[in-house]
Amino acid sequence: MPEGHLIHRYAREQHAALAGTVPTLSSPQGRFDPGPYVGRTLQAVEAYGKHLLYHFDDRPALHVHLGMRGLWLRYDDPTVTPRKGVRLRLATGMVAYDLIAPIR
Repeated sequence: MPEGHLIHRYAREQHAALAGTVPTLSSPQGRFDPGPYVGRTLQAVEAYGKHLLYHFDDRPALHVHLGMRGLWLRYDDPTVTPRKGVRLRLATGMVAYDLIAPIR
């Protein structure tokens, strides 16, 4: 189970890499509709307890709770093909983050 320190580390790392960018969002698994966030600037990534909140311009926060098995994988090469079980990919020209096995 991801503990609080891991959630806060994800928030710090992703905020540093993604805040102020317009990331490409995709759902290789097809279980998440990235449409409302496409083309929006990601203003901030924050941890709140065991929740991650992604604040995009003019949209409700994207809420991620990792549950018992969820995790984020980071790729310094954003062209790496996502694994089969990736729920959400956030990518820029420099980095990609793949969300695997969250609750929501």
